[in-house]
Amino acid sequence: MSKKIEKAKMIYQSIETPIELNQIVNSAIDTAVNRKHKSHVWFKPVICIAASICILFVVMLNSNQTFAESMYDIPVIGNVARVFTFREYSKSDEAYNINIKAPAIEGTGYTDLEKRINQEIQSKIDTIVKNAEERAEENRQRIIDEGRTEEDLGYFIVEIDYEIKSSNESILSFVINHMESFANTYTYQTFYNINLDTGKEITLADILGENYREIVTQSIKEQIKERTEKDNQLMYYDSDEDIEFILDYLKFYINSIGHVVISFKKGEIAPPPMGIQEFEITR
Repeated sequence: MSKKIEKAKMIYQSIETPIELNQIVNSAIDTAVNRKHKSHVWFKPVICIAASICILFVVMLNSNQTFAESMYDIPVIGNVARVFTFREYSKSDEAYNINIKAPAIEGTGYTDLEKRINQEIQSKIDTIVKNAEERAEENRQRIIDEGRTEEDLGYFIVEIDYEIKSSNESILSFVINHMESFANTYTYQTFYNINLDTGKEITLADILGENYREIVTQSIKEQIKERTEKDNQLMYYDSDEDIEFILDYLKFYINSIGHVVISFKKGEIAPPPMGIQEFEITR
């Protein structure tokens, strides 16, 4: 039996239908209606409809295992069991503002994997925060050394959060976004793609095969051609040498339908004003 079915079965078996549910609902409706002005003739019908929906939902959970299983497919239910916000905090003074929403993973069944990735994430975030504080202080000191006041300080902003790209029985893919803004704004991304069946991080070769370089190169070139034909204002560094060099540093995630999406940071494959560029590899 699959993990998904086992979890759905637990949900299905753990919910008991209250015997006196109808009486409780009706009593609550009557109490609420008596407190309302008699002119609110719409109130009781609306409450009745809402109560009926609740009753139907509970009955369906208890009488239909397929329905109970489908509830586990709701993204919130599945994702919370895999990725959660481990720490969320802010730090600020006259020179900087730092907002952190740090993720962690759990429930994969691979304790060592979770420990390694969670420690890696926390270490990376701690380093970013430390560097931001040091750079803000260096900027403050430079302003003072130049004889200016703290009113001349630039404001250093750091934002860190995360986004789940794919979460199902076999794959967990998410990205940590690290945005810095001072004179310019840059976004750095760290991707995690985990095979929940093996407990190993997924490589492009795992999904696209050993000839993934050729597949990725061809797909990117075709998509660049399509984009520039639709909009002649777009510009890419699309020579064979450019793409061949970038292939050694590819970053990717897996989307909700299982496709690889190659992500290039600002200025990597196109002029910086075009921002992050993504290419879905559909094979």
